[in-house]
Amino acid sequence: MSIRIERWSTTLLGDSFKAPEQRSLCIHGEVHGHPNFADGTFVVTSAVVKTMGRTVRVEEGYEIVLGGEDPAWIGWMESQGIRFDPENPIKSRRA
Repeated sequence: MSIRIERWSTTLLGDSFKAPEQRSLCIHGEVHGHPNFADGTFVVTSAVVKTMGRTVRVEEGYEIVLGGEDPAWIGWMESQGIRFDPENPIKSRRA
């Protein structure tokens, strides 16, 4: 079974008073194929621990395939001058 997240974006979780590099990079979006959630459920993953192109591994041990990105997130990145690499979209400090 393959777990996939559609309309995804990244978020930092953890204490908002910590520096960004001390917070966990997570993915949120609509999950499909997860054994514990109905397809289309909005989820926030545990911390990303490894990236492999468009597949990520999270602390819970799941490997997740990244589907289509959230268009609003892509628009925000463009407005901030952040380059998006569709082949390697996640830049994790731990991965």
